[in-house]
Amino acid sequence: MEQVKALLEATTEGAFLMKDTFVACNIWKTQKDQIIGRSPADFAPEFQPNGERSQDGPWPL
Repeated sequence: MEQVKALLEATTEGAFLMKDTFVACNIWKTQKDQIIGRSPADFAPEFQPNGERSQDGPWPL
């Protein structure tokens, strides 16, 4: 895991690692503690364009 975190910190591109929630990141020009431990649904609107609730997922990768 430490190697992954080092890679994320070294890259200039936005990147993240997830296991149900964000576990490591270098995205959105924000503090890591504002993202780590949260899910994509936390940053999504309540409803998706198709009418489904964002927190119901699934989240295609």
